[in-house]
Amino acid sequence: MLLLHLKIFKFYDPIVYIIILAIVILPSIYRLLKFWKKESGHSSKVDYLLKNGKKLEINLLESLESIVEEKDVAEIKKDNTDNIFNNSKSLIESDSFTQEIKYISLVTLGFEVNAKKITHEIILRKSAEDIRKLFIFTKSTTLIYNPLNPEDCVVDVSFAD
Repeated sequence: MLLLHLKIFKFYDPIVYIIILAIVILPSIYRLLKFWKKESGHSSKVDYLLKNGKKLEINLLESLESIVEEKDVAEIKKDNTDNIFNNSKSLIESDSFTQEIKYISLVTLGFEVNAKKITHEIILRKSAEDIRKLFIFTKSTTLIYNPLNPEDCVVDVSFAD
């Protein structure tokens, strides 16, 4: 019996290898494509809103309710070359540090849909002062909301990049 199977596989060698290769590789390719789509695309909620939601133009300054800023200060050691070329001080002072400040701000926006007051929060990686300047410069943006549930919304913050 085993000998019969070997003869059959010997005749179908290239086809068997192609089938086995397809069985092993195709699921991996499928998972990889699915991962790339998830990484590059929006969530299903955002996709749904982009296709089916209603657009509302909002004035950023009028809709701004609050900005809560969080500051993260990190000390970074300067390189010796910074001291040699920039300060012309001795190498004894090469252990100097510089501070790097990173901001994260929670912005609360308020708007009205069908005479109902709704608030929405967005996170921006900028200081509160920079956000206010950006809102003054940009003036308005698009908000897309679900007509059945206006709390379910997305705000276009592409201007903040």
